[in-house]
Amino acid sequence: MQLQVVGCSPAWPNPGGAQSGYLVEEDGRRLLLDCGPGVLPRLRRLEGWPRVDAIVITHFHLDHWGDLVPWVWGTMWGLGQELDKPELWLPPGGREELAGFAVMIEDNLAMPFETSVLGVTVTVKKIGQTDSGIVAICVRGKHRQAIAILDLPLPDPPPQGAEWIAAYRHWAG
Repeated sequence: MQLQVVGCSPAWPNPGGAQSGYLVEEDGRRLLLDCGPGVLPRLRRLEGWPRVDAIVITHFHLDHWGDLVPWVWGTMWGLGQELDKPELWLPPGGREELAGFAVMIEDNLAMPFETSVLGVTVTVKKIGQTDSGIVAICVRGKHRQAIAILDLPLPDPPPQGAEWIAAYRHWAG
């Protein structure tokens, strides 16, 4: 087994450093333990886009997961889009932490916007959360319906900020 320290800066990054990130390799499999800010560019120095089988996030301090956001963008629209997506392993309660995407979606998604659901035009008024995940609150006349953001059809072109929905869909898989 090989262990490469990709980054180990504290919560405040050292000049030119990367925060928490450790690449573990054995038998052709690669696991990235934490993906803090600066880890992705350091890995990209080794290869055009890092090939890893899994990313493990130990806890939800930004210095341990901050480069997940650019990693998602790169795997959806950049150099990593042709590679298999790594599994994401989270600590207990981690999926709930991903609900933070709801805040990012709500803060960045240009609302209201219209879209078509089962052939019916609805207006997406806001983003909410239920026990089953993130939902879009859709309105048509006096009717109101929560639709899972994973299932919500987006208009073409999508509204500004829709990349946060794409990122959530990518990681929620």
